[in-house]
Amino acid sequence: MRRVSNREANHGGAGAANGGDRKDHPLKQRVQAFQFARRWWSRRCCCGLSAKGLFMVIGALSLIGVAVNVVFTSMSTTDRPNQLPVERDLSSLRFVPFRIQRRIQTQGGLDQLRQEEGLRIYPPRLALVLEGLKKDPTSMMLYSVSTNLRKLGYILTIYAVEDGETHPLWERFGCQIFILGDGGTGVVDWSFFHGVIASSLEVKESISSLMVEPFCSIPLIWIIHEDTLGKRLPIYANRGWKYLITEWRKAFSRADVVVFPDFSLPMLYSTLDTGNFFVIGGSPVDIWMAERYMMTHSKPFLRAVNGFGEDDLIIVVIGSFFLYSKLPQEYETVMNIIGPWVMEHIQKEHGRSFKVFFICGNDDHCDNLQVMASRIGLPNETVFPYCLDGDVNSILLMANIVLYGSFQDEQGFSPLLVRAMCFKIPIVVPDLPTIREHVVEKVHGMFFEAKNPRTMIGAFSHILSGKEPSLNAKPVASGLVLVRNMFASECITGYVKLLETILHFPSDTILPKPPSHVKPTMWTWKFFKQDITHLHREMLNSTSTETSSIVYALEKELQSQIGTLQDEIEASKSENLTPSDWDDLRELEILEEIERREMRELGERMESSVGVWNSIRNHIKKVQKSKFEKHERDEGDLSKRGWRPISDDIDATVRIPILNDTDYGDVLGEIGGMFAIANKIDAIHKTPWIGFQSWHAAGQKVALSMEAENVLEDIVGRETNGDVIYYWASIDLQNTRHIDILDFWSVCDSLNAGNCRTVFEDSFRQMYNLSHDMPGLPYMPADGNLWSSLNSWVMPTSSFLEFMMFSRMFVDSLDLINRDEDGNHLCLLGSTKLEKKQCYSRVMEILVNVWAYHSARMMVYMDPISGELKEQYPVDQRKGLMWVKYFNSTLLKHMDEDFAQAAIDKVLPRKRWLWPRTGEVHNQGIFDKEREGKYRRKQETKRVNKEKQLERKRNGYKQKAIGEAKSE
Repeated sequence: MRRVSNREANHGGAGAANGGDRKDHPLKQRVQAFQFARRWWSRRCCCGLSAKGLFMVIGALSLIGVAVNVVFTSMSTTDRPNQLPVERDLSSLRFVPFRIQRRIQTQGGLDQLRQEEGLRIYPPRLALVLEGLKKDPTSMMLYSVSTNLRKLGYILTIYAVEDGETHPLWERFGCQIFILGDGGTGVVDWSFFHGVIASSLEVKESISSLMVEPFCSIPLIWIIHEDTLGKRLPIYANRGWKYLITEWRKAFSRADVVVFPDFSLPMLYSTLDTGNFFVIGGSPVDIWMAERYMMTHSKPFLRAVNGFGEDDLIIVVIGSFFLYSKLPQEYETVMNIIGPWVMEHIQKEHGRSFKVFFICGNDDHCDNLQVMASRIGLPNETVFPYCLDGDVNSILLMANIVLYGSFQDEQGFSPLLVRAMCFKIPIVVPDLPTIREHVVEKVHGMFFEAKNPRTMIGAFSHILSGKEPSLNAKPVASGLVLVRNMFASECITGYVKLLETILHFPSDTILPKPPSHVKPTMWTWKFFKQDITHLHREMLNSTSTETSSIVYALEKELQSQIGTLQDEIEASKSENLTPSDWDDLRELEILEEIERREMRELGERMESSVGVWNSIRNHIKKVQKSKFEKHERDEGDLSKRGWRPISDDIDATVRIPILNDTDYGDVLGEIGGMFAIANKIDAIHKTPWIGFQSWHAAGQKVALSMEAENVLEDIVGRETNGDVIYYWASIDLQNTRHIDILDFWSVCDSLNAGNCRTVFEDSFRQMYNLSHDMPGLPYMPADGNLWSSLNSWVMPTSSFLEFMMFSRMFVDSLDLINRDEDGNHLCLLGSTKLEKKQCYSRVMEILVNVWAYHSARMMVYMDPISGELKEQYPVDQRKGLMWVKYFNSTLLKHMDEDFAQAAIDKVLPRKRWLWPRTGEVHNQGIFDKEREGKYRRKQETKRVNKEKQLERKRNGYKQKAIGEAKSE
């Protein structure tokens, strides 16, 4: 029997995977076969069980077309306590991600939320993190998915590690694009987005930035389409590189879902599985590769090169998606059915020669095929095995018919069938559900009954009828357009449904349209077509791209660290000191210490001039000044230096210990930090102005520019007092729906689960002890002016302390409203888990507007880029609208003193009273007591010092002269 290709015989591991009659463990046989299969360029293989059982792979998955014999090991929860029971069905093989399926079933999408009423104003925002803006099948898939996501209502922002040729395409799509640079994330505020979709291993640095607070809770979907790391994981284990495995496992565990485009990759990455693996099939990679192959190859050329005639009938038989150690029984069934029929009806009646190729795991199957062929009388020169390590595309392209010879219902669609259909080759396939879903009979090929394989003869007869059998398949070629896009809708819908399950949609976010609105669609081929020259250049550069992968970069980093450590060990060995060396060193240190002591004693006895004492005094004052003003560092200076010294940091949890309380640390948010600053502010801040800029400002592009900083610095330098607030981050109403009906309170409602007005009014009444017949919701106009947002503003320090006084009492009432009778936190201001975690922060962020407006403060908006100033809501236009009596500073001070007196007398209004734990407890009585105590301590110190002086005079104390003690 002649072999068409022997190139695969030189590849290691094939014999191990298909080792004849060796009695290896069945699971080991499957793993060996899997490792062999991954060497094939299609990067498809079988799938097995996760090491931890957090995702489950049950049988055949989308791989290469090779029939296999399935051998399952007996496994149950008692066999491996960390694994779930294996779902077994010899005729139906499934990958089952239990944890994610359970999450989908529990949450059930957004159907219930869509039925609820509420004012939602902001569209859902997604960040798409790409390896580069290049033309490849993965980019085309993501672009097509993004196009449909935008139609459903999502807003996308693109972050790319590298720029590329699709940059203009994404811009025309309407996306903002930011280039991160090599492995960098720049200044990205991930909390601005409702979710992040990352693609490729190369964006790992961005994943790392999502592993730190406050971004740990941002939903993340990570699409992994490379097998580079998966192939390296066994090498890491063999070399003992546990650090790399741990590093990658941490990154994988950060993702809410790790999505693979086929069912082969989950097994390859099973070492990193933490129960978040998922598969969304339908990637256009096989179609892309097939079309690229057709650009440089043709059927007549390949037949001539391989020694086949144009009239030869070539049938290619492909099998199941698994590679197994033995030829499947289906191959023998196929040969028994089509062999005699082809000899009778093709060779004898039409005088045509025929060839039958069986796609196999390796050349060891040749002998088995020869035995099968001779048993039914087929000549040796008509049956050929062909190994997957060869150019399988050439065999498919030369074929007249491709027969799918597996009769098991499997989860994925064979990539070899996809390529055959792209090559316009008629296919004969069993009527399995997975295949019937995508194949159109008499367009792509013909069906036969899986339960009655002999019906495949009718399919062959239909395709090969007539004198020119290969030409009668022309109608099949019309299905090429269907083939190119037959998985598009399924893939796109899969991502849409996954997003609905993974993302959190706050109360202010407009819900996307349901997945049913995804219409039958096509991949965006017209934007991603490439000419042959570009494809050839891409193939030439593919090797260099792989070697520059972050996978290899991390390996080199680890190797360099290991090398440095070894060098240090060797250096320390060569530089060991002898005992005599240590004795000499100890003696030298003793002599130096004696010399330092003598110089110090001599310096103490020398007279110092007035100039020296003045310099010492000035130095002390300078140190004290820097101590008090270290927190007043110029923000422009900080931006130039690029970092803030640790000495500038203020530990808010030390100044306000309640922020350590898990019940309050998150719900207060940034206002908790302001409480810490206001607490005994004189110790850390002595300038007349104070300002804040939220860390969100930089990520949302509203941070002050250098020009705006200079304008603000000039203002606070000239004005030493005044009731004014300057702010540069405003409530965004430009990217919202219903902009014509929005006002301050409707925006606040949308941000707080629709309950802002009610909760604010109840808290206001509680704070001022108002009756229910009195209005409790302050008026806030809607005249087109801007309101402050993001806690980014500057005001006089005295005004800040007054605002903190008001805020502490208000948040105390707010806390009471949001608790039940037993003191449990309810959070009426949030609907999602994240909103409830930050319950009070959104109301407290905009509270400054209510306080500033009704306390008659001048409100000035500053453009964060140009520094242009514009007054908002002029004070003279507020007359008659302000609730001045409630925001009067005298009233607030009296209320604050009453709260303090109650705290001192331990007359607690409730068990969990928040107010005393948010700052100073102070009133006039305490001030008088402190002043009296300070006066008494001062008088006591004077008395003690006077008694000491009298004691010295009575005893005739006199300081001895230098050297007097020694002479005695």
